Amino acid sequence: MTDQGGSQITGAPQRRNAPRHKLFEPVTLHLSGIETRAHFLDLSSSGALVHSDAPPPPGAYVGVHAPSLETSGRVRWVNGKRFGIQFSQLLTVEVINKLIRPR
Repeated sequence: MTDQGGSQITGAPQRRNAPRHKLFEPVTLHLSGIETRAHFLDLSSSGALVHSDAPPPPGAYVGVHAPSLETSGRVRWVNGKRFGIQFSQLLTVEVINKLIRPR
């Protein structure tokens, strides 16, 4: 099975080439009209490692809201309270810099 971009869909994490930035940034996830609090643990232009007490199921499409960020993506894998989101569109360098810079 493949996603719309033609890449293989599996339950296992996939290696990405985009640089990842470690952070601890609160975000709000939107799934089926329900808001869930979560935190980005690392971030790249293509996705994020996320922690939540109530992670969405693999394959779910979620809206993501944080300061300087309003996007969506697909949950690619879940392991306990951690999961990976692949963003629907790549984040710009400017958006990433706003999220990783200390306030």
